[in-house]
Amino acid sequence: MYTDIQTGGVYGMQTLDSHLLKLTLSGLVDFEHAQAKASNPAEFEVRYRRALERGEGPQ
Repeated sequence: MYTDIQTGGVYGMQTLDSHLLKLTLSGLVDFEHAQAKASNPAEFEVRYRRALERGEGPQ
């Protein structure tokens, strides 16, 4: 089911971790709280760090 949600992005579906990442990068949720709620905290941190390297994140 998780894979179905990931591939269903074109239909507006998203995983909890993806939404947490968006909220964190927009500055609405801090990293520590989002990571604590993520289904895979280690992978969440990797995705967050990569996004920051690409210049995404709170301004």
